[in-house]
Amino acid sequence: MPRSDQGEWAFTAREVLDTTAPLLDYRYDDETLPVVERRAERRMKRLGARVDAAGRTREDAAVGSRKTPELIGASDGPVRVTGSTAAAIRLDASPTQALRGSLERAAAAPRQRTEPPRVFLKLEGIRGTSDAAIYHVYIGLPPNAAPTDHGDRLAGTISLFGVSAASDPNGPTAGSGINQVLEITEIVDALHLSGDDLNHLDVRFIPATAAASGANFSIGRLSVFKLGE
Repeated sequence: MPRSDQGEWAFTAREVLDTTAPLLDYRYDDETLPVVERRAERRMKRLGARVDAAGRTREDAAVGSRKTPELIGASDGPVRVTGSTAAAIRLDASPTQALRGSLERAAAAPRQRTEPPRVFLKLEGIRGTSDAAIYHVYIGLPPNAAPTDHGDRLAGTISLFGVSAASDPNGPTAGSGINQVLEITEIVDALHLSGDDLNHLDVRFIPATAAASGANFSIGRLSVFKLGE
């Protein structure tokens, strides 16, 4: 590592563990270890469940299992995105009812020990030529709402880097496009808690930059999966 006096300092990792040692000689104002709350525990509290230590262990085990995601809904067909674009996903009645039931049980049980299923949005077969385009994806925005006023409905951001090569029939993927997956568990939980209808999800694509607004790409299918019982 170069030093301010133009010399060099060769060191091992062990020699920089103590910040008060010579050549370092500094101390942080606050060295209190932060309290990190696990994702599953935060979610259970949002749903109104009381979680004890034993329950947290079981939650983590359930989420970390290698269960196969279950398809619970999809768009009726391909979606063409040009500028700000809205799309709809219809969810199947039976798995959606089961999902809502698990969310209701999480709030009703005195001590819930199993996390409800997590929910994911999959964008399958994205094809186009705008490799530099970046889009924000929102779920369940109120009608005529400004996306910037509803950051809690932002599912994530998709980048189209590499989409032109993936869309080329003679390319390495034979034109199958690219896939991207966004977790929408927190948004689905919020929709449930506010009493919104979970039988369909409204998806809105918003260009992240002015340049991206000129992009023109298609998504073969929007799919929703749940993971867990």
